[in-house]
Amino acid sequence: MALFSIALSYSAPEGATTATDAPRLLTGHVEYASGPLRIGYARQLEHYTTGKNTFHLVAGHYNFGPARLVGAMQRQRDERVTGTQKSREWQLGLDAPFGDATVAVGYASAMTENSAGRKVVDAHGLSLMATYDISKRTRFYTAARQLKATRADGSTTLDATRFGMGVTHKF
Repeated sequence: MALFSIALSYSAPEGATTATDAPRLLTGHVEYASGPLRIGYARQLEHYTTGKNTFHLVAGHYNFGPARLVGAMQRQRDERVTGTQKSREWQLGLDAPFGDATVAVGYASAMTENSAGRKVVDAHGLSLMATYDISKRTRFYTAARQLKATRADGSTTLDATRFGMGVTHKF
């Protein structure tokens, strides 16, 4: 396996006439993988008629053997919003296999600030998921997630718990 991989892509605007339709898009990604460590950096630059939207993402995992630690951090700078808006997001999780089953737990946080440094939205959530492989191509899963988001004034915009279960099959 190669230690480094790189990917680049470009998307032309294709005659966009509005602020949100078909932006000119430039993305790049570099990844390092060796043994139990895998880490990458990605950047995406979106050019709209009303300004730029830029994302920076660092993500990776480390496999300790009995469990795998996963994490990511993302920064966004949106110049389409008056005065520019910035978002910071991060997540951290742990995946632990037990034979044909895997249990995963994760926590994520996101905060958006306006140009004056005032918090616009603050969100955080906790997730728990379990999978069970019944064959090489079929897996049962169940998951729960709790998410809460608040506005700058302290009011809650979202406070929800979700639960799901199902089967996936690879054809």
